[in-house]
Amino acid sequence: MVAMMEDSLWLAEELRDRCKLLIAGGPLPTCDPGPFLECFDIAVLGEGEQTIQDVLHAYEQGGALGRGSGHCLPKKTGS
Repeated sequence: MVAMMEDSLWLAEELRDRCKLLIAGGPLPTCDPGPFLECFDIAVLGEGEQTIQDVLHAYEQGGALGRGSGHCLPKKTGS
């Protein structure tokens, strides 16, 4: 899995202009979400079955991503 991290980040960058929402999940984002939040919109931490459903529902409703959605972190925007 660790060997796939760079490929995952590269793919997210390649898909950025074609996707409305990029979500990372699995063991690597759970252990170290920082690098993933540079390329993805959300990092789901831990078991994500329910969390991903909550994130997608919030996205469809125009709600705040990462709020009330289990263990996930939204991408930091601005400075």
